[in-house]
Amino acid sequence: MNDYINSGERLSFAQLLVDNTISIPLIQRDYVQGRVSEDEVRTEFLNALINYLKEGTPFRDLDFIYGFLNENKILYPLDGQQRLTTLMLLHWFLANKESKFNQYKQICTKEIEGKLVPKFSYENRVSSKEFCNELFSRELDFSSLLIEDANRKNSMSKTIRNYNWYASVWDYDPTIQNILNMLDAMHHLFLHESNFFEALVNQEKPIITFLFMDLGKNNLSDDLYIKMNARGVQLTPYENFKAKLEKYITTTNFNQKFKLDIGDGTQDLDFKTYYTYKLDGEWSNMVWNILKSKDKEINHPEKFDVIWTNIFRVSFLHSLLKSDYNDKEVQNVVRELLTNSKPFSYYEYTSIITNSKEFALEIINQRTISEFVDLLNSLDENGFSQNDFDYFSSADIFYDLILSDYKTAKYVERLLFFSYTEYLLQNKGKKSDESLKSWMRLVRNLIYNTAPYDNIQGFLNSVKAINELVKHSEDIDAYLEKIDFYDIIGFDTGQFKEEILKRRLEKRDSSWKGLIRDAELHPYLEGQLNFILMLCGIENDTIDGLFKTDAELQNIFGNYFRIFKELFNAQGLNQDYSKNGEYRFERALLSLGDYTLQEGNNKSFLINRDRDISWKRFLKFDKKTEHKQIIKSFFENLFNSSGSLKNDLQRIIDEHCEVDIWWRYLIVNNAGLLDYFDNTKKRYFREKTNHGFVFLKGERVSGAHAELESYNFYLNENNRFNFIEYYSVSGENNDDIPCTYLDVEVEDLKYGIDVRFINEEFNIAVKKRSLEPYNGTLSNLLVSESFSYNDYFSKNTGDYETTNKYLATLIEKIKIIKDNQSN
Repeated sequence: MNDYINSGERLSFAQLLVDNTISIPLIQRDYVQGRVSEDEVRTEFLNALINYLKEGTPFRDLDFIYGFLNENKILYPLDGQQRLTTLMLLHWFLANKESKFNQYKQICTKEIEGKLVPKFSYENRVSSKEFCNELFSRELDFSSLLIEDANRKNSMSKTIRNYNWYASVWDYDPTIQNILNMLDAMHHLFLHESNFFEALVNQEKPIITFLFMDLGKNNLSDDLYIKMNARGVQLTPYENFKAKLEKYITTTNFNQKFKLDIGDGTQDLDFKTYYTYKLDGEWSNMVWNILKSKDKEINHPEKFDVIWTNIFRVSFLHSLLKSDYNDKEVQNVVRELLTNSKPFSYYEYTSIITNSKEFALEIINQRTISEFVDLLNSLDENGFSQNDFDYFSSADIFYDLILSDYKTAKYVERLLFFSYTEYLLQNKGKKSDESLKSWMRLVRNLIYNTAPYDNIQGFLNSVKAINELVKHSEDIDAYLEKIDFYDIIGFDTGQFKEEILKRRLEKRDSSWKGLIRDAELHPYLEGQLNFILMLCGIENDTIDGLFKTDAELQNIFGNYFRIFKELFNAQGLNQDYSKNGEYRFERALLSLGDYTLQEGNNKSFLINRDRDISWKRFLKFDKKTEHKQIIKSFFENLFNSSGSLKNDLQRIIDEHCEVDIWWRYLIVNNAGLLDYFDNTKKRYFREKTNHGFVFLKGERVSGAHAELESYNFYLNENNRFNFIEYYSVSGENNDDIPCTYLDVEVEDLKYGIDVRFINEEFNIAVKKRSLEPYNGTLSNLLVSESFSYNDYFSKNTGDYETTNKYLATLIEKIKIIKDNQSN
């Protein structure tokens, strides 16, 4: 071992090769710095090397190189193989360009049995090894380079491919192709530079160096190496997985044959060659183009590895979802694939992913690998558009999934992408833009209006429905027009029946298509139009017996949709008609009926996004029979309005304010009551508790809550009485009762006057705020006013008006006591 090899010492590439050779081991990835998609990284790195050589300052480091140097003086790099490969190429290139090949031979090659052999080789592929042995032992005549193709800058690669020693099969090796790309880049960037080779190989003051560490000599384990590897591009889980998968493909008999257009002709390829060529070629370019279109900064190899890890997982998931396994067998496996954030190893894919001791599922097999190839080919052949059409963007969904961190299952996105890819595979050779749009319109409406998915079983049920429906996807509209209404399993039945109904309308009169499309694309409705159709009198059992013409119905439909658009935006209810507009929308609905929805033990005044208590769920009118009539009444009251919607809502409130249900009456006539729910998530209330009708800050009565009558009293009277406050109680089984209160002082002692609502009537309590006994004069007053005593004084005071008047009287009498004692 030469004097230069000391742990962590600065070395140049030429110094390392003085009496050592470099072998890129099987475990390592392909050479990727020459990959077409790495253009920016490659150009930046080569420009840095040029600048170093121009400046001439010695010892410009390229970071650490880690590896194992064995007793035969063979270095197996674990981190740095990309930089080492580029440096080997640079030495060979500059030696040929500057006519220094003899000097290069002395440094970078050795003679074995009369044959010149380079001191640098790839072991991860036989083809890579053979090519490197040929290239790095040959001198290239720069004066006879072939002329580059138009707009290609490929003079170097074109010349090398033209030599008789170059094997055509090497066109399928990604490492070889990326080496040729790198040589083309070097030729382009170093074209007008000269006299760099001597500086590059200077043994005393080399320009370009790195810090070398022999992991074997220093007894460093692979684990430590991985921790030290700050670049994070070698030995990634993906690279290990990829190498083992490739070995599986090599040793497995895949019968498929492929034809591929390369150069001027078509070549027949076996599965292994085809897979390798496409993975590191066209498929990688396809993925890279999507990434670059979305985020210009995504240009790091480690990011690309994460992305490919996710792509394989997506494909394996799709294969599983199309399999014959029953739900019980696959539920836990699907859960692992959707929510386990760590990348799966090859071994885990083949044996560890299990559902029970009795059932082990091997994800990797001939079928799933073949389906991976089919999936990537279908995506590559059909391309990705940033906006395929208004209902769906394949590029957006794909981008979202391949960058997933798997902290959430992304059920909706995965169902959409599964539907898209299954259409492509089902309709090979007969795909049309119109049929794809119709298919994605259907599944998008069904998925959005079945969501949110909160368990694996619901997700699998939707997958089953997609697997059945996709059989008819070549013309899904024609299929829906002809079938009878039925309850679908896996999607919301009401939405499915609506989809059938809309196709029948569009078949009946094509003018419906534009109207329905505009309404379906409203970002809050997301395809749910049944309430508008109902308002037009179009329902499942009346489609063939409508009394109005389609033109009349379309006018009605358009008018109702116009009203809805003003009331609702992409986020949900327009706050100009809710919080910012005295809750006119909610109060108008309550004046017509109880629009609220039940969830568990609570009811809700509804929120924008939720499966059970959203405005969308109310508009389905499937949970309470009275909702349908409330919706009809509400929209019919607005139909003929040509003025301000705020005024129209107020008109509804004014005309229906005498509500016979007391709690609805209070809310309809007091705009401030619903302000209690500001910053709450669910707007929950309960009608019957130990504290009566209560508004909840959270989900339980054990949390803060207000009693409706006493809170209404507070809002109405807080300007009349000085220092009036409201006390929201937590818990319902203690002595505290939610109330309106105010503090008074008698003879320097503080008392609280609480206005409460208990057992359907108001009650006033007078409580001490200290441990001192009640003031005698005050006690006498309260006794004379018929207050009872049990730890504190209290008295039932009847209805709102009586209580209001009595409170004013009581406060005045207490004030007199205070004034008399002051005098």
